[in-house]
Amino acid sequence: IPLALGTTLTKLKVLNIVKNDFNGTIPTTLGLLTGLQLVDMYDNSISGSIPVELTGLTGLVFLELGDNLLTSSIPSGLSKLSLLSYIAWGLNTITGTLPFEIGSMTNITFIGVSYNSMEGTLPSSLANLSQMKFFSCRYNYFSAPEDTLVSIAKLPLLDAFLINRNMFSGDFQNVQFAPTLQLLRLSDNYFTGSYLLENICNLDMIVEVSISNNQFSGVIPSC
Repeated sequence: IPLALGTTLTKLKVLNIVKNDFNGTIPTTLGLLTGLQLVDMYDNSISGSIPVELTGLTGLVFLELGDNLLTSSIPSGLSKLSLLSYIAWGLNTITGTLPFEIGSMTNITFIGVSYNSMEGTLPSSLANLSQMKFFSCRYNYFSAPEDTLVSIAKLPLLDAFLINRNMFSGDFQNVQFAPTLQLLRLSDNYFTGSYLLENICNLDMIVEVSISNNQFSGVIPSC
C-alpha cells in the first residue's frame, strides 16, 4: 500500500481492499484522508502495527483489519473516532489490552478482536456501549471481574456475546442477559456454579449456548 495513497486521493471516502494478497504495512499517510468513512483491509498479508495516525480519521464509521499479520498493541487515541460503529482486528497477533477509552465510543455496535494474543482485564467501560450488538474477544488471554462481564452481557441490544477460550471466571449468579441475545459462547474458561443455566431459560431468542470445558455444576433446567 503506497505512502502516496494518503497524499493523492484526498477525497477518498471508502477504501475496500478485502481478500487480496497485499503486503507491507498500513501507511501512516492514511491518517491524512480525513474524509474516510470506511476502511476494510480484511484477509490480506498486511504486517506491522496499527499506526496511531489512524486515530485522526474522525469521520470513520467502519474499520476492519482482520485476518492479516498485524502485531503490536492498539494505539492510544481511539476515542477520537467518535463516529465509529464497527471495529475489528481479529485473526492477527495483536498484543496488549483493550483500551479503557473504547467505552467512550458510544456509537459502537460491533467489536471483534478474536484470535489474537491480547491480555489483561476487559475494561469496565464496555458497559457504557448501549448500542453494541456484537462482542467477540474469543481466543485471547483476557480476564475480567464478574461484574464487568455481567454488565456487558445485559447491554440492551446485545445479540452475540462470544468470550470463549480466555481466562474468565465467576458463577454468573447475578447475571441478567440481554433479552435480544442469540449467541452465547463461554467455553474454555474457568466459570463455576449452577446459576448460569437458570438464567438462560428466559432468553426467548437464543439459538446457541456453548459452555463446554468449564466447571459448571447442578441440574440442567427444563426451562
